[in-house]
Amino acid sequence: MITNFIRVLESIFITDRFGNPGEIWQMLGNAGVKISYIFGVAAAREIVLYLVNYFFLAFGLFVMAKKRNLKNTWLAFIPFGQIFLMGKLIASLEIANVKMKHMGLIAMIVQIAAFGLFLARDILSLPVLTAVISEDFSLSGYAAFADATLSLDSSLAYTVVSYAYYFIGGAWNLFWYFLLFLVFSNYAPRSRFLFLVISVLVESFVGFSAGALIVFIIRNNSCEEYREYLKMKMHAMYGGGNPYDYDGGEYKDPYDLSKSDKDGKASDDKNQTPPDSPFDEYK
Repeated sequence: MITNFIRVLESIFITDRFGNPGEIWQMLGNAGVKISYIFGVAAAREIVLYLVNYFFLAFGLFVMAKKRNLKNTWLAFIPFGQIFLMGKLIASLEIANVKMKHMGLIAMIVQIAAFGLFLARDILSLPVLTAVISEDFSLSGYAAFADATLSLDSSLAYTVVSYAYYFIGGAWNLFWYFLLFLVFSNYAPRSRFLFLVISVLVESFVGFSAGALIVFIIRNNSCEEYREYLKMKMHAMYGGGNPYDYDGGEYKDPYDLSKSDKDGKASDDKNQTPPDSPFDEYK
């Protein structure tokens, strides 16, 4: 959060062509605006969004796990435990013949690593924030901000942590959306792609976790295994049945009419009367 705030200051409060503070910086300084106030508002917004996202995801997962009679449903209220519990909800799914049994555990480990790097990056960025807050929107404050930012960008530790965070954080985002997609596949299979697209777009442009909200909305849906959903679609395609005996037993050839007729009775081709030939009258 600290690093992102600093980069926003960097991108907005640019210098003019003579290296002096930009117009926005000078305007805010003349108005007596405090950088600490701006940071406080930005931090409050992040905290509120996190709490809202946490509420929706926690209660959504708790209800889902409770209805499935899963153990340790209290994990829904533990930040990293939530991801582990999501893995339990989709553990029976198979993707390309690979079971998702340990997907929740792997995703939780990646999330913890990404969060640790996020904290490390913010701790390394703290001197920049301290320097700019102490001087606010003044000429000396701008000089302190520029010097501290330059020092931060040239730091090897900050560079290594930043690149590691981009890589691990990107991996965590992929795991998050993949887990959401699997949960949607079990609890809202008909809308899983739509829900995934909404989650990605809203979280990317607004910062609000639409995925957590959708999990909360579908929490009371019955768990409909994705394979069972496909079976139902197959049955619907064949009018409630399957010519290959989809429900079990020996597979039947739908084109073998000698075994059974429409009523399920055995038929004998030898006893059937051949159809009349249209050329019999000319014999």
